[in-house]
Amino acid sequence: MKTLDDVASQINEYVGLTSALAEYTAEMNLQLNASPFYNFRDALNHYVKLYEASKISEDSPDFYSQISSIEEHLFRGLKDMILYISNELKYRIIGYKNTSFSSLDKQNEIRIILHKHKNFELNLRKNSEAYITRELLSHIDSLRQLVDETFTFFDKNGINYLKTKRNF
Repeated sequence: MKTLDDVASQINEYVGLTSALAEYTAEMNLQLNASPFYNFRDALNHYVKLYEASKISEDSPDFYSQISSIEEHLFRGLKDMILYISNELKYRIIGYKNTSFSSLDKQNEIRIILHKHKNFELNLRKNSEAYITRELLSHIDSLRQLVDETFTFFDKNGINYLKTKRNF
């Protein structure tokens, strides 16, 4: 059975993960979308209701309903943030691919990277149905690897199309 402290720990973990991803978006020169903030706000509203429900009974349906709502908001905010980073990078790659006059080999490498981004998004959507924020950690690691691979390719080819603040 979850307690108020357990839920508070989940919220704290969410703040740490979204803060790290926010730094990551700043590194890539991306404007952070509002979803993680709105979901955090909503989770805190449900936490207040959870606290009120706990005064009555920690076995009440309302208590469990609030826990479920908090977990859903934390999960959704983090998942949206991960998808946002991947989408933004994917659209920058598409923009480069569509305006570039580079060689066929480079175009094929760009297509491969683009397909990796698409597969990442599909896997995230398909394999993250449970509202457990910790379950998204492996997806965050996969995103970091994919971003590093993408930046390495563009850097190796002398392409500054991604317009980042990132130093290699």
